[in-house]
Amino acid sequence: TPVPTDEPTETPVPTDEPTGTPVPTEEPTETPVPTDEPTETPVPTEEPTEEDDSPGIVPIDGTFATTDEDDGSDTVPEDPTQIPEDEQATAVPTDDEVPTDPDDNVIEPIGSEDGEDNSDDQSGEPTPEQDVEEPAEPTEETIEGGDNQIQEADGSEETPEEEVTPEDETGIGGTEETEDDNLDENGDQSLSDVAVTEQFSAVSGDPSGRLAISSNGDLVLTSNLDVVSTVNGDGLSLEQTESERGVYLAICDQSGTCRSVESVDPADPSDPVVDTPIGWVTNTAIYERIQGDTVTYKSVSVDTGSFELFGSQELVSSGRDIESTSNGAFLATDGILIPGVESWVFLSPDGGSQVLGSNPFSQITMVRTGHANSQITYVGDGQLVMADIGDPGNVRAAISISLVDYDLAPSGDRFVVSTGSDIQIIDFQGNVLDSFASDNGSPLGSVLWLTSGIAYVDQGTGSINLIPVEELP
Repeated sequence: TPVPTDEPTETPVPTDEPTGTPVPTEEPTETPVPTDEPTETPVPTEEPTEEDDSPGIVPIDGTFATTDEDDGSDTVPEDPTQIPEDEQATAVPTDDEVPTDPDDNVIEPIGSEDGEDNSDDQSGEPTPEQDVEEPAEPTEETIEGGDNQIQEADGSEETPEEEVTPEDETGIGGTEETEDDNLDENGDQSLSDVAVTEQFSAVSGDPSGRLAISSNGDLVLTSNLDVVSTVNGDGLSLEQTESERGVYLAICDQSGTCRSVESVDPADPSDPVVDTPIGWVTNTAIYERIQGDTVTYKSVSVDTGSFELFGSQELVSSGRDIESTSNGAFLATDGILIPGVESWVFLSPDGGSQVLGSNPFSQITMVRTGHANSQITYVGDGQLVMADIGDPGNVRAAISISLVDYDLAPSGDRFVVSTGSDIQIIDFQGNVLDSFASDNGSPLGSVLWLTSGIAYVDQGTGSINLIPVEELP
């Protein structure tokens, strides 16, 4: 019989922990630990703009990552509660290691490692292997350091633009400048700013007359512009003389000696005759003879050496519709224009005399016929009129305007008008294209449109000035 000892020799002594049982550690080595934020999933650096149709990825805790513009990588703000970067790589869940606890925060991978698409993925979002594309333009706000700032693409801050007022645009702190600084309160340019003064110093005539170009090509002032004269270059004048048969035309020299046309053109004794002088065409005298209801325009020539009359001829004959009026007669190329009571008449001793057409105006003044484009202009019953010289009554433009004088542009498509206080450029519809004001209070007189500009009379000083062609519209 064995003798009992104090301790059994074969019985194992229990220990505090089983020797064969694995000791659990504080953390499972293979169990993924969820983090507060996705560690590998790129986060958009800015809020989506209206130009990006796909929704952005928003972190679970709402914290955005800022973009490091030096190398284009994403950096996450430091958080002491997060797992160190060298341990985060093992914490990314795989398809085989998704936590089963529904209460835990689970990060779904954007795509599987084998290249298969996840049907729940958001289309158009970058994958972990892709870099976040820099926005084309900065959005209104970029979160940086917790402060809202407007961020330029280069990282510099931009202050919001202030609304620019018209006063700021001028750069002088006043009202916005107009296009032309030489305008008066009515919008007219001042003549003193654009005109060349005293451009024509040797012009003969009264400043109250009308500017014209003489037959010698000189600028003159005349009171009978384009009016047919009853005195020719030799000083012979057309007069009236009475006889037993009526009133006849007489041609008188400067000594007072006269020759009656009755000697070469006696009238029918059945009715009294009345001759009215019209004017000269070179050395041929034009006159009107009325006898009964018949109006006849005639011509007679004169030998200046012997002072003998010859060559009387009839030019045009008609009724009282062609009777001349106090409106007078006007020069035309190779002839004379007469505004009759009802009709215009063209007379030429070389042939071609005819009745041109109706005359719609009772009073015709300020006629200009020396235009380059076979045009005639005049003031008819207060209207500024333009027509073809071959048919003066067929009006092509008529403008109601108060004026001192006017002229037609060399181009034939607009007028210059002196109103006495300013000079206006107007078209055939009466629209004012430009104007030049007398800024010194001096009254303005006649105007004449030259190829070099517009000549005008300053009646206050008597000078004739020029608005250069460069200043004209």
